[in-house]
Amino acid sequence: GLITYETSTTTIPNDTASRLATSPTWMQENWGNAKFDNDTLNLILHEYQHNNIWAAGDGSVKQGHAAHSWCIFRKSDFKILLTGVANVAVNPMYATSYRPECASILAAATFLHILSQQVDVTASTVIFFSDNNEAVTNSCCRFFHNIKRVLENDIDITLTFTEYIKQVKSTFIVHHVKGHQDDDVIHHRLDPIAKINVLMDELVGNFITTVIDQ
Repeated sequence: GLITYETSTTTIPNDTASRLATSPTWMQENWGNAKFDNDTLNLILHEYQHNNIWAAGDGSVKQGHAAHSWCIFRKSDFKILLTGVANVAVNPMYATSYRPECASILAAATFLHILSQQVDVTASTVIFFSDNNEAVTNSCCRFFHNIKRVLENDIDITLTFTEYIKQVKSTFIVHHVKGHQDDDVIHHRLDPIAKINVLMDELVGNFITTVIDQ
C-alpha cells in the first residue's frame, strides 16, 4: 500500500516535537489529525536531510463545508509517511476549492518550515503536488493570478501560504498534477503521483461526508 510506518536511526532534536505541539493554534488546526509521534518525525527528518521528501494534498468544498488533506511521502518509493485532514473555514456564499487547496499547501509548508529549522536541509528540494491550477500559479508568481477574486475572498490565505513557502529552508516548489485521473484510467495503471492525488481526494471527500452526516 501507499501508507507505511517505519523507523529510522536518525535522532530528532529534542525540541522538534515540542515546537510542533506549541505552534500557533491556527497552524495546529490546519495540520488536522496528523500524528507527530517521535518515530514518524525521526523518519521524516532523516529522509528530509537526504533530499528524499515530497508532499501532496487536495481540497474540497461540499454543501458549504470545506476541508483539505495533505501528506508527506518519500520520493524514492512514494511511500506515505504522514497524512492529515482538517476543516477549513469558508464563507459558504463564496467558497471554492481554491481556499482548501491553499490550506493543504500551507499545512505542508508550515510543518516543513519547523523541521527545516532543526536540521540542515538547504540542499533538499520538496515538490508539493496540487491539482489546483490557481494555487500552483500563485505559489511562484510575484503577481497573483485571478487577482480580482483572490482580493475579494482569499487574499489572506494566498499571502500566508506563499510567505511560508519562502520561509522553508529547503527549496519548496508547488507542481501541478492532473486531478481525478482515476475517472479515465484504471487505478493500478495510474502513475504513483496520480495515485497519491486520488488518495488525497478520497481522504478529504470521506472527511467532508462525515462532517455533513454528523
